[in-house]
Amino acid sequence: MNRQLLVISIGPVQSFIAAARKTEDLWSGSHLLSHLARKAIEFLFQKGEEQHRQVEMVYPAVTEDELKKSAPVTERDAASLPNRFVALITGEAGEVAELARETKEAVRKELIDLCRGAINHVFSIKPEDKPLYQQMYQQAERQVDSSLEFFWALEKLPDDRSFEEARSKVERRLAAVKNNRTYPPHGQNGLICTICGERDALCNEKLDDNDPIGKLRQKLEKTWKKRKGSFLKYEGEQEGEGRIQDGEYLCALCLCKRASRELFGKKPFPSVLEIAQDEKYYAILMMDGDDMGKWVSGEKRPDRNDEEDAPGHAMTQLDTYREISRRLSRFAKQTVPQIVQEYEGELVYAGGDDVLAFAPVKNVLSLARELRKAFSDPKRGLDRKATASMGIIIAYCKDPLYRMLNRVRSLEKKAKSFRREDGTSKDAFALAYLARSGEQREVVLPWLVDPQNPGEWTVSHLNYLIDSIKSEVSSTFLFTFSQSFLPLLPREANQEEGKLAVFGKDDPRNEELLEVELKRLLRRALKESDQSAKAESLAKSLVILHRLVPASFQFIQLMEILRILGVKKHEGASAKAG
Repeated sequence: MNRQLLVISIGPVQSFIAAARKTEDLWSGSHLLSHLARKAIEFLFQKGEEQHRQVEMVYPAVTEDELKKSAPVTERDAASLPNRFVALITGEAGEVAELARETKEAVRKELIDLCRGAINHVFSIKPEDKPLYQQMYQQAERQVDSSLEFFWALEKLPDDRSFEEARSKVERRLAAVKNNRTYPPHGQNGLICTICGERDALCNEKLDDNDPIGKLRQKLEKTWKKRKGSFLKYEGEQEGEGRIQDGEYLCALCLCKRASRELFGKKPFPSVLEIAQDEKYYAILMMDGDDMGKWVSGEKRPDRNDEEDAPGHAMTQLDTYREISRRLSRFAKQTVPQIVQEYEGELVYAGGDDVLAFAPVKNVLSLARELRKAFSDPKRGLDRKATASMGIIIAYCKDPLYRMLNRVRSLEKKAKSFRREDGTSKDAFALAYLARSGEQREVVLPWLVDPQNPGEWTVSHLNYLIDSIKSEVSSTFLFTFSQSFLPLLPREANQEEGKLAVFGKDDPRNEELLEVELKRLLRRALKESDQSAKAESLAKSLVILHRLVPASFQFIQLMEILRILGVKKHEGASAKAG
């Protein structure tokens, strides 16, 4: 029987995730996309049973039984199903194409129902009152139709060994479909949503084309004053404005995210203040696997465990893809949530090799290292040869969340662009600190000090220095060193690209000079005298970090970040002790 390779992509990611103003909006946008992917996969399995055709989810690696067992529970869980998935379905091309169209309609109806449900929850609409809100229901349906992105493409799979050829063709076809998309007309009659700025804010008052802006605003206010319960005002111990504040006017999709607690029966996602744990700063980390295109194309292959090998069985291209999918699913569903919870973080989503999480500043570096370690563990992640890059930002709790998300995405890209002197690339993390005052510090470092020695992690040196600043070294040391080090930097046109070169470029005496000066200043800065061994140990760690940074100017930036983190860790410990 013929088999078709079907690829489906659901969006838009930008409107669902990137426009978030609150952590709960961010989490609910991710969860909403994952929920729609779940509904699409469930529909494919259901139709497969009804039509007596075999449906296999190749990516993510999930069976119908596993999907039922992992059904959402009342506790808050992170999004783990990607918005893009690959299925292998028996049947003729026309039959599977019709199934894809039916799946699109099922997803559309699900999103419309969710938007209607959000309206009902926010405005406490009783069944007998629903005719009075038909205008908002219709507005929500139009917004779903103009916003929902559901793309699909299929290709015949002659045999398992032709999988990569079929996959490449269907990927190109899907890209062509996206590039030639049509944009349904959506006239704007009122004021736009104050969250996403893309769609009209929902309004239950009749709007006239000649209404001035003041009149439109009055009609919106009249509609949104009818919101009920915690959407209007918190009761009991929580005082103040509700989850939708006065002056906030939402479109159907943004309202759906804001009402996610009621729609999905979930616990509220913590605010940045709660994540910061009584501090003023918190951290966001974003991770992405390196060279995933080479892994899924078969150019890179995972090592097989002895217990997984069947005697006399050679892995086909499809077998390799299945194995990669299985390992990525395990990493996203089991490994990542465990690690994030262990370090007191909050997971937004883990979709295969992609991770987005929040964490308290004191734990973010260790959390980042453990995620990267696990990704290279064949029993918890992908493979020992697999690497990942990450962006990490330490932000002030009152800075706009959407700006911090944009910044951490740019940091992840900078980590992807990292190059060692030996020519190897990626497998790095970009760390930035954004102070309340607007001051910014940024550095890019590789995960491993030496790729040939997987046991020595750069983060271990960072944590060692931070802990020493907290307890043994005067916090003024790094500041004093930075000031004395700046005059020694190369006087090139672009100072940020050069390395310390007092004796000429690549002269080993430059590093010796750096180490001698570090030891001298450390002996003076250590709070207890006669700690030559400690000073030497700290100096060696700092020299290693200088060797790893792309430029000496970034080393200065790193020293400032270490000073700040050490001081904040000390302040946090003192506050708890008090």
